[in-house]
Amino acid sequence: MLSHVVIGASYALFTVVSLSYGFADIIVWLFAAEFIFTIGEMMYGPQMQKVISIMAPAEQRGFYFSVYGASHLLSRGLGPILGGILLSWGGGETLFTALAVVMALTGIVMYRVVRSFDHSVKLPEERALEA
Repeated sequence: MLSHVVIGASYALFTVVSLSYGFADIIVWLFAAEFIFTIGEMMYGPQMQKVISIMAPAEQRGFYFSVYGASHLLSRGLGPILGGILLSWGGGETLFTALAVVMALTGIVMYRVVRSFDHSVKLPEERALEA
């Protein structure tokens, strides 16, 4: 599986988008950043769901997906509060630079975690070839 590569690339795109949002001085750059963001989302979403569905034991798959969904809700709850504080304290450049740093660090961690998992798990097709 190459899920770790796709997830790492999507976080790299999110990092670029964060910097673009903070430092774009014309609207064309914002439109370009939004397009790049959309590409990153299209890469990230299906790959993370694939990784979770393979990682989770069959009897706990629902629990794993609920934790994954709760993490999105947590970020949607805390993000505006922390972002608003950072925006009023340091401005847009500071907010989006901090967001880019968080995205880059999260991307590195996710890449490593999923890569270690990718190497330890065999897909059903691979298991069938071994039999």
